[in-house]
Amino acid sequence: MNFRPLLFAVVIAGASLAVSAGRAAEPPISAAGPAIRAPQPGMAVFSSDGQNVGTVESIDATQDGRITAVNIAAGGFLGLGRKLVAIPEGRFGLVGTVVRASLTADEIGKLPHQGP
Repeated sequence: MNFRPLLFAVVIAGASLAVSAGRAAEPPISAAGPAIRAPQPGMAVFSSDGQNVGTVESIDATQDGRITAVNIAAGGFLGLGRKLVAIPEGRFGLVGTVVRASLTADEIGKLPHQGP
């Protein structure tokens, strides 16, 4: 008796079950995660000309929660020569999971250093 066709069918069925089981643990694509409404530390910051200019270090806000500036670590190479600059209110926005500045990379590079 030739068991190859039966063995092949069992292997295929097992593989299909494994794939199905793996998918069951994943959340559906349409499931929405928590909405991000404000820039968060660690988010990438992109200039108006599309360059990644740094990451959000901190947020300046009023007591009522209005964001007045986003402080970013900008410039440098491998962490050296980076400076902390503030992008003021009205000059940035949240686009998905990144911050988009309305300033060019050159303009951001010319912002004054914040802090000590």
